[in-house]
Amino acid sequence: MREHAREFHVRAMCRVFDVSPAGYYRFRRSKPSPRVEANERLLEQIKAIHAQSRGNYGSPKMYQQLRRDGEAVNHKRVERLMRQHEIKAKRAQKFRVTTNSRHSLPIAENIVARRFTVERPDEVWTTDITYIWTDEGWLYLTVFLDLYSRLVVGWAVSESLTTTMVERAFINAQLRRAQAVSPLVHSDRGCQFASAAFRDRLAAWDCRQSISRKGNC
Repeated sequence: MREHAREFHVRAMCRVFDVSPAGYYRFRRSKPSPRVEANERLLEQIKAIHAQSRGNYGSPKMYQQLRRDGEAVNHKRVERLMRQHEIKAKRAQKFRVTTNSRHSLPIAENIVARRFTVERPDEVWTTDITYIWTDEGWLYLTVFLDLYSRLVVGWAVSESLTTTMVERAFINAQLRRAQAVSPLVHSDRGCQFASAAFRDRLAAWDCRQSISRKGNC
């Protein structure tokens, strides 16, 4: 309320928060508790470290730096203060490679051939891998999309680019259907999609595979 006192009348804010003006002013005059004072001191340290890191530190690295500086603090407390005050690691702009097409694995025929209009659900699923920056670092996301509805029918995340992630996303898509389906599965030429493990997984569900030409996402 004190932060917004210039925008709103104190009595109006008291009515909104269901507190009495007398109670609010009594609280203003009271001395902050040791816990509040400690949080304020810790918050100033967090802000200083965040500025020194040029905004690159999320809560894990912030916690590690505070410990190196001799601060006996719990990582959950650091995470909570940073979240409450919207102190985040700035998003990295570095490009991440998700497709490794330089391999000797067999490449399926390009059956889809850029014909992305289909007549019924679960006729063709397309799949791809992308990456997401989080406070904990990079995460990779595999998605399966039903071309008919453009609905994401299955997905999985991983800290690394693995065939297992692609298999989990495919199984996730199958489990979300009312019954087993056997779509044509189309992807790029990435090694995860061309792997024997993924091809065996498709065969187990009677799914055909289609892989795009080089240079076609």
